[in-house]
Amino acid sequence: LFFLNTSIPVLGLDEGGNQLELCESIAGDVQEDGVVVMDYHLGDLFGAPLRCIKDVESAWIKDNSLLAEGGFLDLLDDLDFPQREVYLLWRPRVSGMDVILVEGLDMELIAAYSLYEDTLEKSFIQRPRCQEFYRDEIWLLRITEEKTRPFRV
Repeated sequence: LFFLNTSIPVLGLDEGGNQLELCESIAGDVQEDGVVVMDYHLGDLFGAPLRCIKDVESAWIKDNSLLAEGGFLDLLDDLDFPQREVYLLWRPRVSGMDVILVEGLDMELIAAYSLYEDTLEKSFIQRPRCQEFYRDEIWLLRITEEKTRPFRV
């Protein structure tokens, strides 16, 4: 079983859900040569699969509060924004309904996806005893130059 599951820790792939289908959808909605900035809670799910399987560049934010600080502008400069399209992948249930960006930036909703995962209970001290069902909405937002305001759908 080890050999069959070696891709899981490397790429963060979960069986029993639509993670790969969402990678396909996200890649289709991102403009060619665009880059996707990941919400902290999505980097492990979509960062490596988008880069390795769909060849979509991505960056993973360590702390979502950094979006509202000047360091985020430095990241955008490194990503060649605004000449290059930059997107934000966001999970509202976990990270909050409001996305607050540093002053001078705005965003627009490009797509909303439904992430699901049906998996066995994950435990290191006992065998799985139940099945777990996860359902989440995920937003793909395009970052634009404008004014700061909370984004709410």
